[in-house]
Amino acid sequence: MFLNSNLIIKIKPELLKLYCKLNKALYGLKQSPRLWYKHLLEALTKLGFEVLPYDEAIFIHNKLKIIIICHVDDLIFTGPNNNEISNIVKELTKTIKIEYISEIY
Repeated sequence: MFLNSNLIIKIKPELLKLYCKLNKALYGLKQSPRLWYKHLLEALTKLGFEVLPYDEAIFIHNKLKIIIICHVDDLIFTGPNNNEISNIVKELTKTIKIEYISEIY
């Protein structure tokens, strides 16, 4: 999922002949986790989610009662209505590539 984030770096003009400019973040770059979080935060806030004040890795949609827990690039969705969760996932896949792995019991 880090690969979805846009990379913004400054390159000295004299180095442009020697290096390639990366347009997307890659695993292993120092900026990748921060850019991924920023990208995820923008996508989720557009869908009505808020960051939990005590833990920035937890997103809450108060109206739908859906909670998303983020750990690195893994997301856990939980809530009372599976149809609403499916709708959120469908909307989120428009901006972020999501691979469904399994349900948690």
